[in-house]
Amino acid sequence: MKRIKAVGVSAVLESTVVFKIWVMNKATRSGRWPVIGHIPLSDELLKPVAFAKQDVISKAFCIHVGGKEVPASIEECRNLECAAVWSAEHVEDRLQDHFEGQPNKRVESMRIG
Repeated sequence: MKRIKAVGVSAVLESTVVFKIWVMNKATRSGRWPVIGHIPLSDELLKPVAFAKQDVISKAFCIHVGGKEVPASIEECRNLECAAVWSAEHVEDRLQDHFEGQPNKRVESMRIG
């Protein structure tokens, strides 16, 4: 597998956000992703992100945003990111797929609708 090249803080700051997700603590604490700097987040990056969820037992849908879950329809959830906590390896695969212009198999497998 081809690795994504390391970049500096300025390159990160100039980049477009391609997705916002939850990531396992291990990803940031293991040393796999070296810390390249600390900056305050912009108001835009601090906004809560809405995630879609479907209960495995009841099959009911909800939207999780800002620590709260609100019942929702499948249509309301269809275009949202599915709630999941990602491992470092899976985030890297997803970024690689994004930059190669191909769908990510994990995103596709979790897609609602």
